[in-house]
Parts: sequence; C-alpha cells; structure tokens
Amino acid sequence: MTSPVSIIRLRRITAALVGGAALDPADAGWLGGRLASYLDRPDRTSLDRELGLVGTAGQSPAWKAERRAIRDELIRYLAARCFAGLPVEEQAARIAAAAARYRSTSWPRDQHHGLPAVYDPEGERGILYRAFRASEGRFPVSVKRLRAILTGGREIAEVIS
Repeated sequence: MTSPVSIIRLRRITAALVGGAALDPADAGWLGGRLASYLDRPDRTSLDRELGLVGTAGQSPAWKAERRAIRDELIRYLAARCFAGLPVEEQAARIAAAAARYRSTSWPRDQHHGLPAVYDPEGERGILYRAFRASEGRFPVSVKRLRAILTGGREIAEVIS
C-alpha cells in the first residue's frame, strides 16, 4: 500500500507556500531531496513516483491512502472519545454496530446534505459522518477489521503534527 505521508507533506508545504510562511526545515529537505533525485535521474522517472504519490502496480495511489489513513484516525478517535475504557474487542464491536446503524439510517441523507446542525460534530454521529465522508462511504463494519485499525500503527502521526 502506498503511504499517505508524501501527500500530507505536500499539503503542508503547499499551505506554507500559499500562506507566505517559511517551510519547515524537514519538509524543505524532503522536497529538495525528492526534486534533486528527479532532476538527476537519467531515466527521468515521473515526478509523481519520486514524490511518493504512486506506488508499484496494484498499490493504491497516495490520495486513497491518505483518505484511508484519515478514516482510520477518525475510527481511533471515535473509540477514544465514545468508548474509552472498554477493551479493544468491545470498542470494535460497538463501532461496527454504530457504523452499520449509521450507514443504513443517516449516511444516505448526510452524504448529500451534510451533518445536521443539531448533532455534535465531536459526538458519535459527527465522527462517523467525517469518517464516512473521508472514505467516500467505504467504512469497515467487520469487528476483525476495526480491531486491526484500533490496534494498528499511526504512520501519519509524524507528519500531521
């Protein structure tokens, strides 16, 4: 799977440049290194590949990996916010049930009209809405998959902060 790290870095670099801010030295070094590698390569590989936006055949593009990573972070946030103190297995089961309920009752309306103002964006429905939106409605409802997400790494943590 392609990592979302590159696209997240590029979004941060873009925001700094558009806003007239100085680049973070780590981001500047990363971008400079990637551009130098692209310019120095005799075979002139694609800039997308040098920036880590595309992987090998069969891998998801960085855009999809970013959406999946955001969804997974929101799933972990939902567990911490709404089901704190429960064992991971129970958190996964409750999230699966809540997601199945949300998918059948609210998502069909919310995806077209947005989250109604009467709902807390930091409550269960608000977090589910953001996670469903980030993943274009592709939300896992398998307890096994959700447990893996809840116990999985946070590969984007290094570039989000």
